[in-house]
Amino acid sequence: MKVRAAKMKAIFIVFMFAITSFVVMAGFGDHVQVAGKTKNETFEPLTSSNNVTAEPYVKCTLVLSNDTLIKGNFLSLNGMFPTQATFDSSNGYVYVTNFGSNSVSVINGTTNTVIKTVPVGLGPRGAVFDPANGYVYVANECSDNISVINGTTNTVIKTISMVPFPQGAVFGAANGYVYVTDSATTNVSVINGTTNTVVKTVQVGSGPLGAAFDSYNGYVYVTNFGSNSVSVINGATNTLVTTISVVSRPFGIAFDSYNGCVYVTNCGSNNVSVINGTTNTVVKTVSVGFSPAGVAFDSYNGCVYVTNKLPGTVSVINGTTNTVVKTVSVGFSPAGVAFDLLNGYVYVTNSDSSNVSVINGRTNTVINNFSVGFSPTGVALDPFNGYVYVTNCCSNSVSVINGRTNTVIKTVSVGSYPIGVAFDSSNGYVYVTNWGSSSVSVINGTTNTVVKTVQVGSGPRGAAFDSYNGYVYVTNSGSSSVSVINGTTNTVVKTVQVGSGPRGAAFDSYNGYVYVTNYGSNSVTVINGSTNTVVRNITVGSSPRGAAFDSSNGYVYVTNYGSNSVTVINGSTNTVVRNITVGSSPRGAAFDSSNGYVYVTNYRSNSVSVINGITNNVIKTVPVGSSPRGAAFDSSNGYVYVTNYGSGSISIFLTTTQSLSKYSLTFTEAGLPSGTSWSVTLNGSKESSTTDTITFSLINGSYTYTVGSVSEYTSSPSSGSVSVKGFNQTQTVTFTPVTITVSKYTVGFTETGLPSGTSWSVTLNGSKESSTTDTITFSLVNGSYTYTVASIAGYSISSQSGSIVINGHNVSKTITYTAIPPVKPSSSGISNLEIYGIIGAVVVIAAIASAAVLLRRKR
Repeated sequence: MKVRAAKMKAIFIVFMFAITSFVVMAGFGDHVQVAGKTKNETFEPLTSSNNVTAEPYVKCTLVLSNDTLIKGNFLSLNGMFPTQATFDSSNGYVYVTNFGSNSVSVINGTTNTVIKTVPVGLGPRGAVFDPANGYVYVANECSDNISVINGTTNTVIKTISMVPFPQGAVFGAANGYVYVTDSATTNVSVINGTTNTVVKTVQVGSGPLGAAFDSYNGYVYVTNFGSNSVSVINGATNTLVTTISVVSRPFGIAFDSYNGCVYVTNCGSNNVSVINGTTNTVVKTVSVGFSPAGVAFDSYNGCVYVTNKLPGTVSVINGTTNTVVKTVSVGFSPAGVAFDLLNGYVYVTNSDSSNVSVINGRTNTVINNFSVGFSPTGVALDPFNGYVYVTNCCSNSVSVINGRTNTVIKTVSVGSYPIGVAFDSSNGYVYVTNWGSSSVSVINGTTNTVVKTVQVGSGPRGAAFDSYNGYVYVTNSGSSSVSVINGTTNTVVKTVQVGSGPRGAAFDSYNGYVYVTNYGSNSVTVINGSTNTVVRNITVGSSPRGAAFDSSNGYVYVTNYGSNSVTVINGSTNTVVRNITVGSSPRGAAFDSSNGYVYVTNYRSNSVSVINGITNNVIKTVPVGSSPRGAAFDSSNGYVYVTNYGSGSISIFLTTTQSLSKYSLTFTEAGLPSGTSWSVTLNGSKESSTTDTITFSLINGSYTYTVGSVSEYTSSPSSGSVSVKGFNQTQTVTFTPVTITVSKYTVGFTETGLPSGTSWSVTLNGSKESSTTDTITFSLVNGSYTYTVASIAGYSISSQSGSIVINGHNVSKTITYTAIPPVKPSSSGISNLEIYGIIGAVVVIAAIASAAVLLRRKR
């Protein structure tokens, strides 16, 4: 586990360029918009009692995109944080991996609409199409496996296990193998597409991410993010043939079949390395935008498309001159890119704005966007006004939520990519860290307007307020430092160097110290608020992110993102007293003073771990929205707010002594014969019945369902969603027999040449029809048929037999009868035929006589 954690550290640096973090952070996920604005919740301040056993649960969910309040834990449907895309040439579909919702969106390239969402493993990233078998291979980073999707049915037909932290994938056309980069093991797994099993593992560089196949030489090229190199694998022997040094942090990779070059995006140096596939040397370096990631080749125009995280653009490189010919603006943090061979479009996944941009390769302009979500990140409470402030990193804004009504009352524009947020009780200001612009926006809590912007270090993420000295401490992840802001003057008064990649921060009101989590060095730096100097560095778990101070016991709780644990630090001795196992990838943390509990957001398991501060044990794990990131406690109303980055919502926790009420959701069918088996799947739980009802018992919340198929029947509705809001509900499902309507067309035969009233007939496909008029008609479906026209004495027929093809329209055929002339008699009364017979007989007799005379002479 320690080896795995150490290797993970290098790989997870990529998230410094991909997404954000903070003591109150969220992750990636999916989102569904809810019609209407339900505001029937009552939010009264809670009273607490130390001798009461409390049970935390999600009272309701606030959806930020349309300010809708839903009872219970609202479960989203659509994909979010799209990461990579691949084109399936067999069906013309584009497959987009949604990292946060553990799904793949299937886009019809003809209509540019999402036609299906396929559930896969946890954290899908890379994807590749195998034209040999028609399958799409999806690398699930968080569940260490590969989902194999059948492109015909768009269903997962197999899961390939034991592929640690898979990232990129590519198909080797020379051998039919799929190559998957295992980012945590410095290996590449080789999958046989026929058996869908791992047949070999090839050792490459540190932190392999992207992969590309060179059809000229049959080699596979792999970008090694951690060792700044590209490994070249011989596809015939599956052995490493060479390693090419590139610039800084190679990420994406693509092959240009026009010039035989391989293009590598260097996200750390903002350029692209061009590798000649013949010599395997870097022949040129092309400058592009900030933090380039994805890359794809457009075989229509010979251009290479590179996604640049900031400022949200795509660089178009001419493959002939290897120069940037155009820069196309797309969404926030574009990541993956794929070319659709059928329509000539380029699809770009915008991870932070949760949509897909479609670029017309002929004009290099954006012609469409698929919006899928919202991205709340940090959260903090202003007890002066009772407002909750939520940073929306992909829309560069802060949502202001009234804590009593839990409605969004204002949206405040701030800097680029806001992440962290902290409240300064000495001046009533809210401080927002803008990761993209290396600044802090200062919001006046009275007017909810930005009153100042303070420049700090590189990549600010976390923030904490020190009530002893009135300073705000901002962690600068890019410069490994902490900026100290004087709340009176709103100026930086000192910069303190800390560990590598500082993320979260928390203030300990017992000792006056500030605790800073160092993501890159697996440590916590303790800063003395009186002198603003480092007094100690404490080793904790892998990749620490968030931190929270528990005023009931004087402990600091540190979330270790890489080791799925929480480290408990005694603030009196500054020593580690315990490590607590929680959910997958814990990120944010908040202390609830009303019950003494610490709430930890588990970013990859979509849950919150509730820790009892007295026993330091997890007492409950509560499901929330997609990719929870931040958490904050509102002491004015007793609620805990959790930001669900992936589903664009806020889960609002309530601590109560009452048991959770359950309500029945009954599905009633109509239309099926008595005793017919039917089924309903609700949030993954399937129930079947041969009666007319199926019942589920549920707590308040939003649920999705699908009705199982029944042979020869259609159901309405066949799927949908339903919200349980404090009462029993019924959903009627109507089954209708399938009616097959087959169109028939007329085949008309028309005769000419027969005397009026003459009977004639036609046999078509074995069916005979007669008539004394000039038409005979048949009625048939599409197909090919043979016909025969009956003979009539004294007449010849133009088309006595043949074939007819019906293809969506009526068919006509003309039959022509021609009278045969009668034989005329001779003038002697003997017919010509008789005369010809007599002449023939005479000729024969004469021949015989001549032969007899000749024989006598010879004798």
